[in-house]
Amino acid sequence: MNSYLYGQIIPGRSVGEYHLGIKLNELINELNVEYIITKSRNDSISHIVEIQGISFFFNFSTELLTQITVSEGYKGKYKGLIGIGSILNKYKDQISYQLDEEDNECSLFLPDAPGIWIHTEMWGDDKAPIKFISVNKICKSDS
Repeated sequence: MNSYLYGQIIPGRSVGEYHLGIKLNELINELNVEYIITKSRNDSISHIVEIQGISFFFNFSTELLTQITVSEGYKGKYKGLIGIGSILNKYKDQISYQLDEEDNECSLFLPDAPGIWIHTEMWGDDKAPIKFISVNKICKSDS
């Protein structure tokens, strides 16, 4: 059992033991599991590191970890409620969320928890199972 798969998801801060803002070499030194590292062709992302259930995205100019995305296999949850496979609509009385209309991928964000985005199996459908949860430093605002 990989204990790293069960860490808490904290918006704008961390996924389990992995914290935003660290350098690529720091992450590599921390990993005790097999990983794949690829150089990105994206202008804003320099490297992507993948381990089972988690992808790490590093900023091109700062080389700092700016986004962590969890996917199939990750068992940790946000507030002990929602995780991969959860149906967001079942928690609408406990967690406020809305469609990110500016996002081409039709993700959902939590206005009360800046720094977390949710992608369902059917983009933007809160009745479909959650496929990805991303934590990053970029926060939505009401502007």
